[in-house]
Amino acid sequence: MDAKLYTSKDNIELILSLEDYLKKVTLDGKQKVKTKILFGDITGNIANSKTEFKYADKTYHDYLTLIKSIDGWRIISKTFTKIK
Repeated sequence: MDAKLYTSKDNIELILSLEDYLKKVTLDGKQKVKTKILFGDITGNIANSKTEFKYADKTYHDYLTLIKSIDGWRIISKTFTKIK
């Protein structure tokens, strides 16, 4: 199962595959980023969290959905938005 990433740009919904997202991250190269978990909740074998990623010139908030299996915790979806 592949994770999906969701956002919107100019009020148009965008859905990215994990593969496409990782290609973009690789093209952007290594960056300095501060990461914080702002909220987290676990119920049995499912969880969600709100995270913040602060770059030098922009900040994103992400909502992550996770599921636990025999292989451990895995992110199955990510919804994100640029907040500044």
